[in-house]
Amino acid sequence: MSARYTIDVEVPENLRRELDTLAAPGRLLTEAAAAGVEAHLREHFRRLQARPRKDGLKSTGFWSSTDGNSVAEQIAAAEMISDTHARIGIDSPELAHKLTGGTIRAADYGHTYLTIPATDRAAQSPTGARGLPSHIEWVEHPDGGVRPALVAGAGRPQGGASPAGAESVLFWLVRSTTHRPMPGALPAEADLAAAARESALDAIDALLARGDAA
Repeated sequence: MSARYTIDVEVPENLRRELDTLAAPGRLLTEAAAAGVEAHLREHFRRLQARPRKDGLKSTGFWSSTDGNSVAEQIAAAEMISDTHARIGIDSPELAHKLTGGTIRAADYGHTYLTIPATDRAAQSPTGARGLPSHIEWVEHPDGGVRPALVAGAGRPQGGASPAGAESVLFWLVRSTTHRPMPGALPAEADLAAAARESALDAIDALLARGDAA
């Protein structure tokens, strides 16, 4: 699954007129506005990354990290559509799912189960369940009932509930999982517009200061 979200940056007419009085190219103002939007996006994802995970596990750098897989690292350089219009793309199916919500089914990917990390070791595994020796057992879940799980170790599956208990579970196994949309996954449009304007005004101030120095 692929998804690309784009954010359009257009310079307001009043700022264009102000820049025209400086005899400076409009492209400069648009580039500055786009840079402001990009910086705000990265800061937004850093703030989301600082929040604790709902499952209580340690952070895996989903929103912002340096491993090449985080949402922040999928922000593309601004594409200049015209001298007054730029576009910033974010190639992230994970972000798309956060924004829209919905159900993910194991069968859609040719699998019997999806794996839900139960420990920090499991969550941090670069290759997921494939990178950890495990086998399937039915284990008593902390929320009640007996559920399928990948238990640490390469032993043979046992019938019934695992005598080792939930503490040995690396991954809980589910056939599907449903998530509600997360509106705050992206900054509010008003905040992005404010970031673009502030950065554009800074560019104008820099041009004015340069003229004074000359």
